[in-house]
Amino acid sequence: MKKILVVDDEPDILKVLAKELVIAGYHVTTAVNAKESIQKAVELIPDLILMDLILPDMGGAEAVKVIKGYPELRSRPVIFLTAMIKPEEETGSPLRINIDEFWYETVAKPYDRNDLLSKIQKILR
Repeated sequence: MKKILVVDDEPDILKVLAKELVIAGYHVTTAVNAKESIQKAVELIPDLILMDLILPDMGGAEAVKVIKGYPELRSRPVIFLTAMIKPEEETGSPLRINIDEFWYETVAKPYDRNDLLSKIQKILR
């Protein structure tokens, strides 16, 4: 069973997203801030990280830089969730974030459940 770490400071989004992923057959661990996400990523070594870009203690991109500093987590894929873009602004080439030499996909909030699950399945194949 593939492991996904979901990081979001909005409890409703975290709860719904975790439930959807469990129903889809994934093992889900959640975190509500960047510090907790780093700790849980190191403990869990997830197959994928879904990270909110805006967190109360540190930006999601900064947290990912820390996470990627661990050799065992360096190659783990990340999808950023963000309200900084709207779903209708996503086109065939969604916003991508460059952190060091890594490129990351982003998904606009509110997200389309089927589109997000499709991206996750594609990444975890």
